[in-house]
Amino acid sequence: MVPFATLLAVLACLFAILPSLHALLLIAVLVWFAVPGVTLARRLYGSQPGAWAAALLAGPPWGYILSSVVLLALWAVGVRRFVWLMAAPIPAMLAVWPARALARDLSIPAIAKREIAAISLVLLSVPVVVGLPYAHVGANLP
Repeated sequence: MVPFATLLAVLACLFAILPSLHALLLIAVLVWFAVPGVTLARRLYGSQPGAWAAALLAGPPWGYILSSVVLLALWAVGVRRFVWLMAAPIPAMLAVWPARALARDLSIPAIAKREIAAISLVLLSVPVVVGLPYAHVGANLP
């Protein structure tokens, strides 16, 4: 129930900030930039119990950071076209692909149901705290 409430709160905040088409495009770009991190986490965690949950929790921030570093490098060398900038996750994905070699030295802790509820409550607090202030970003003021 709590993960579903978290998802609803995040979607409500996104739709309050942007019209639905723009929100969907924003979500698509965020997911695209998170893919290298989820891939990295999945390759690191392998077939351990709870690997997908851990990959979905840890992977998106890692992917966003890796993709942003590639994006910064592209920007620094003068690439400014939107299409090329949106390709930033591809080199990041190629960089994380050999991470399987590190998997044998890494183990993840088991995640219990009560921990999932706590994680969901923390994630739910983010839209509660930032939703209202960001709902007015870009509004015309007198």
